[in-house]
Amino acid sequence: MAATILTVFYFRVSVFSSLLDKFRNGRYSFLSGGLRQVNATLLLKLLSLSAARFFVFILQYFFVFRLFNVQVDWVNSFAAVSVIFLVLAIIPSFAIAELGLRGEVSLQLLSVFSANSLGIGLATATIWFINLVIPAVAGSLLILSIKIFKNRNERN
Repeated sequence: MAATILTVFYFRVSVFSSLLDKFRNGRYSFLSGGLRQVNATLLLKLLSLSAARFFVFILQYFFVFRLFNVQVDWVNSFAAVSVIFLVLAIIPSFAIAELGLRGEVSLQLLSVFSANSLGIGLATATIWFINLVIPAVAGSLLILSIKIFKNRNERN
């Protein structure tokens, strides 16, 4: 029921933004004006990309759980990782502290399904490393190489 209401709200955000304008006496009309211009096809593309990204993360966790011998089946893994993402979205954190927070939340939720706490922690750290550290280092090196290349061209 809640998913249906949220889906209707997502695709009819323009209707709700005009209702918001009426309640706020047009105070934030500059914000809701942009929401009214977004069409349903763009929203569907964004939702599809988000769903694909979500399922990639779920698959990553499932395969890394298998790698570290965390005995949790597909359905329980899907449910637990979904709740982990929900909890991590609610609790504010920053990148360095996120590893500890992510590990603790994962350990609390997945310890119901598996006693392998070391495997759960290693799986969580591996996913964090693959999805946060490697892209951050690659991006930093790319920016650094662009700056070095730019400085060389300015000297010549």
